[in-house]
Amino acid sequence: QPKKYGLIIPKSKEAAPIRKRPISSVLNVDSDDDSDVEQQQAKPKKDAFKNMKRQAKLDIQRALEDDPTVYQYDEIYDDMKEEKVQKITLAKQDKTSKYAKNLLRNAAVRKLQNDRHFERKCRL
Repeated sequence: QPKKYGLIIPKSKEAAPIRKRPISSVLNVDSDDDSDVEQQQAKPKKDAFKNMKRQAKLDIQRALEDDPTVYQYDEIYDDMKEEKVQKITLAKQDKTSKYAKNLLRNAAVRKLQNDRHFERKCRL
């Protein structure tokens, strides 16, 4: 299965397993032990975080080697928007009224008829 880069939409979300914390005994509470446990738990988290960062950097490098335009979202999006705007402006420029010529021609004919009618009226 090839690795996918960019926006990946998961098909289904899996529920994360619920971890139960150990219950410390009320009578057996020792403040020194708590700090040691917290330090021991924090150390693996830091190591895991460093490993995740390192892995992420490697993934980024591999993705850029495969396709140098992987992270150029803005440029591609801007190009898409410009193409859409150009299509709209071309459609507006080419669009002329179907009936404009007929309306102008009929208006000219009516004007001539009105002028003739007015001249006849004036003669009488």
